[in-house]
Amino acid sequence: MDSTSTEHEVKCTHCLLEISPHDALYLENKAGRQLPFCCSGCRGIFELINEEGLNSYYSRRQGWTSGPPETATIHIELFTERIIEEKNGTLSIDFLLSGIRCASCIWLIEKVVSKIAGVERCQLNYATNRAKIVWQPSTTSLPLILTQIQRHGYTPHPVDGNEMENREGRELLILFGTAAFLSMQLMIYSMALYAGYFQGMDPGMRLILQIAAGLVATPVVFFSGKPFIKGAIGGLKSFHFSMDFLIVLGVGAAYFLSIYQTVIGGEIFYDTAVMIITLILLGRLIESGARRKAAGAVRALASLVPDQARLEEDIYQPVKSITVGQEIIVLPGERIPLDGIVINGSSEVDESMLTGESRPLGKKVGAPVLGGTANLNGRIVVKVTHTVAETVLSQIIKSVEEAQSRKAPVQAVADRIVGYFVPAVLLVAAAAFFMALNEHSIEESVIRMVSVLIVACPCALGLATPLAILVGTGIGASRGILYKGGDILEHASKIKRVVFDKTGTLTTGQMAVAEADILGRKTSKEHCLLLAASLESGSEHSIGKAFLREYKARDLYPVKEFKAHIGLGVSGTVEAKEYLLGSLPFMLKSGVVIDDANADFQQRGETLIYLAQGTELLAIFNITDKLRPEASSMVLELKKLGIQSSLVSGDRQLAVSRVASAVEMHDYRYEAMPLDKVAYIEDQQRAGYRTAMVGDGINDAPALTTADVGIAVAKGTDIAMDSADIVLMRDDLNLVTESLILADKTFSTIKQNLFWAFGYNLLVLPAAFLGLLHPIISAAAMALSSLCVVGNSLLLRKHNSGADS
Repeated sequence: MDSTSTEHEVKCTHCLLEISPHDALYLENKAGRQLPFCCSGCRGIFELINEEGLNSYYSRRQGWTSGPPETATIHIELFTERIIEEKNGTLSIDFLLSGIRCASCIWLIEKVVSKIAGVERCQLNYATNRAKIVWQPSTTSLPLILTQIQRHGYTPHPVDGNEMENREGRELLILFGTAAFLSMQLMIYSMALYAGYFQGMDPGMRLILQIAAGLVATPVVFFSGKPFIKGAIGGLKSFHFSMDFLIVLGVGAAYFLSIYQTVIGGEIFYDTAVMIITLILLGRLIESGARRKAAGAVRALASLVPDQARLEEDIYQPVKSITVGQEIIVLPGERIPLDGIVINGSSEVDESMLTGESRPLGKKVGAPVLGGTANLNGRIVVKVTHTVAETVLSQIIKSVEEAQSRKAPVQAVADRIVGYFVPAVLLVAAAAFFMALNEHSIEESVIRMVSVLIVACPCALGLATPLAILVGTGIGASRGILYKGGDILEHASKIKRVVFDKTGTLTTGQMAVAEADILGRKTSKEHCLLLAASLESGSEHSIGKAFLREYKARDLYPVKEFKAHIGLGVSGTVEAKEYLLGSLPFMLKSGVVIDDANADFQQRGETLIYLAQGTELLAIFNITDKLRPEASSMVLELKKLGIQSSLVSGDRQLAVSRVASAVEMHDYRYEAMPLDKVAYIEDQQRAGYRTAMVGDGINDAPALTTADVGIAVAKGTDIAMDSADIVLMRDDLNLVTESLILADKTFSTIKQNLFWAFGYNLLVLPAAFLGLLHPIISAAAMALSSLCVVGNSLLLRKHNSGADS
């Protein structure tokens, strides 16, 4: 328990605020001891925490700032409009929490909220004080959750996407502005003291100027330097020597040495302490702006969704309350609020912000439209197919945010080095102090130690990887390339072989039924095609869509017991009869009799699909597909990059060899089952090739997850999208090449940043050790190294794959 007392005052048992014993409220615990509290709020929270069995909170908390809990009114209506309905019927919301003082607060809040019946998930971010809560609306409610949080001394606040960044920027600006203003005042006293040093000065005046300098320097050290002090104390409590510890040690040494020198009449170094903080704050202020700029891609995407959807000409409804099936009106010049299908009108739509496609796309009745895209020139009525949490835009934003929070493996190495680096710097600084002490005064020795501490701060090392990932993933998102993590960028930069699926990947996937050979005696071509379309109505495969395009205007048979046999075909029952539709291996596996009567048809066909009733073969369809126009040039570009290409398809030899020949790809496999694709990729990996798999179908999912990098092309199946590491949002194979080039550029930038960060320390640390760098120069050099890393990362924004490649 944190309750301690002095002779005159006692500390509040909950918030540790010092109070007069006469003003305190008391509560008797089980041992009969009277526990003091500063207010009824703290006493109530203490009782609540103990009633819930969470009193270990008091032994956990560290770095606690004393003071009573906040009391503020919660305006529920400001939160209600930010509630998002998830796919499984749960609700979720993000909001900010004030009153968080240490990591134990996070522990307490998560425990308290998780105990509420109906709450499925509660996550808090200590760095941003942001909470995400998911709950079952049938069991609990948002007001109950927020009230429970507030009862424990924390106040929820609604938040928009930019609030945290803006708040960080404002706080840094205030700290830097204070430091810069007082630094200028300090320089006036310092210049006078320097002049007195050379020309002589009355001791009384000198003492007055030194005291004035100390008074001006004190707010800079303890107010502007507050983030460093808090960081250093927090690190020490967990036995972690952070960058802030080096700064505080250096600044503290210069500051307290100056106080000592003022007392004994020596030279002071307040200007050193103040300028170190001012320059480092300037560097962090610029870094903060750069980070906001780097994250601009996601912010720009989030700003695409309008808050209101138009139900009628002058009737609007908040987008977050629109449900699937509602009809909304989108006028020319407006953004489409949600994903849906055009049911009335026609227009051209600009989707460049989501897919990178620069040409406006025509949309007419039946065409899908995406939320966040711009309606250019026609009035359309859209039937909503996805809520705001399920739109393609929401998935993009979520993927990019998750990618930016996932570390690249190289960052783990850098983090481990930083962990050893700081203690090593402390040893070097101590060595510099004692070596200098042999030849110089203790004041000069301290200054040399301060130079070593400040110049060696590994700020640039900490920024080297995350900032480059932030910029790289942001660029990718703006061009229709979604990387699902910083680690994916690193893996993609090392790819030496790309394996392609055929149908829907190298070909357009817009397949057509070219001809049919009808074998069943009691059936017709039309009936067989109708049966095939009916069976494929539950499939997402591009071959199935070919049948559906032929018969989309017809009444299809209802299909019962539908089943998709991955890599083989589909089966189902129509009018109490079992039908099979799929490849030759599927037919043979199912016992369907295939004779040689139609051998000629089978030999000249490209992709053959067989229809059978039970074990009786009814028809064979020849399905044709078109090669994507950019496929050949894309394979050529990969060759120029030193990346080999392979084609592995479940299709028959004739169809696969024709496509491979058209794109000049010499390595191809045909009639490959999903596990055969996996085996091929594993063979390539054993042969030393870092391998990427590009596919679009359910049957590609195992290979996409086995490959070092799985790439799902636009309009692929949901399973393929989920299994892939990179998702291409635009229907353009050139994005495969661009995604690998951008990953390589990003990883090269990371390596350059790390090289610069390590090189900087190797270069300047010996200079500081030998006394060649004044602490002020050290602080400027340290800030400059961080800015170099920031600037190099932002250069990625000038990446142009076309030029670069």
